Amino acid sequence: VVDQPNGNTYLRPYTQWLKNNFRQNRPFDVWVGEMMTAEGKSWKNPAVGYLLRDTGMPLDNLSNTTRIFLGTQIGCAQCHDHPYKPEWRQESFWGVAAFFSRVAQRRDDEAMTEILMERDKGEVRLPSPPGQRGRRVEPKFITGESIDPGEGAYRRTELARIIVSKTNPWFVRATVNRVWQFFFGEGFTDPDDMSKPDLKPIISLLEADFRASGYDMRRLARVIVSSRAYRLTSKGSAKTKDDQVDVFARARLRPLTAEQLWWSFEEAVGLGETLEYMARNDQDKNAARNRR
Repeated sequence: VVDQPNGNTYLRPYTQWLKNNFRQNRPFDVWVGEMMTAEGKSWKNPAVGYLLRDTGMPLDNLSNTTRIFLGTQIGCAQCHDHPYKPEWRQESFWGVAAFFSRVAQRRDDEAMTEILMERDKGEVRLPSPPGQRGRRVEPKFITGESIDPGEGAYRRTELARIIVSKTNPWFVRATVNRVWQFFFGEGFTDPDDMSKPDLKPIISLLEADFRASGYDMRRLARVIVSSRAYRLTSKGSAKTKDDQVDVFARARLRPLTAEQLWWSFEEAVGLGETLEYMARNDQDKNAARNRR
């Protein structure tokens, strides 16, 4: 997450929106859906920042979406069939891309921001050799679920519904694994590829609790940090270290992440209040532009 990914797009409202979602403990599925479907300017609807942060790179954003919210890497299938997962062909990637085929944006120079919108028409086609036109691909999720390919600005709404659906096993698993990795420094498996998680009974328990809680991120964090595994020390015999660490029977030593290092610096020098003031000042200055 960055405030300004390029010279034309200013996303500080998006970062503040993300922080507020955590502070207010809004259900995670709700604000993921808002990120998928948002339209307008970042100052009026900060959730548009999710798509605007990858301005001009819609396919990169698509790969990020499946990686972050599904723990699935389908980017390899953009140019060819997936080399390790035969069920994911090139058409699988472009079937998901078709959900974003009607996304458009334009520059509002007066308000000094980008405006994200959804058109009634827009399709994607398979890449093809020069001089040839690739076959049109209709929207189809990697679970096999498809939607009506007709006209209308609704495709992202349908995608959001599918992603957070209780019938989609990847959304909850990817979220639980990523939060576990945040606290332990290691997930049950690579958070970008959830196909074969270790310690499946444990992650299954966490998934069930997360669903039952209504996608309560605060409860998920509380459950994880209240676990015996989280309270363990890193001390112990060097001979058993690796085996114990692998199954979370011993704490893993790890450095601060870049974000944690920044937050520590921010707290030490009292920079947090200054940044909050700058964000509020920016919002006040742009309020008049948004009314135009």
